[in-house]
Amino acid sequence: MAEVTRLTTDPDEIRQFVESHDAVPALIYSDDPRELPVPAVIFPSGPSGRGAQEVTWPEFLTALEASGLALRYAVAAPGVRTPAFFELAQREGWVPPSDGHGRP
Repeated sequence: MAEVTRLTTDPDEIRQFVESHDAVPALIYSDDPRELPVPAVIFPSGPSGRGAQEVTWPEFLTALEASGLALRYAVAAPGVRTPAFFELAQREGWVPPSDGHGRP
């Protein structure tokens, strides 16, 4: 049976998924101050992206919105814990601002 995934931009749903896996929101900052930080998730075990720094939920959600990203995660069968699989995926139809740095 193929794995079912869900794509969401709902802040409560994103937070619930991340926290249910004992993970925390994070950002990866570029050396170039003109570049927006990249949203990431830090899990207690396993790689979380080089240079990821834990941030508040408002900071993470703002960066997610500015980057045009959404959370895609595996949907578990009823009564089964959701697998930790996820990705931050580009939203369909999202067009970045014209300056190329995700800023208006």
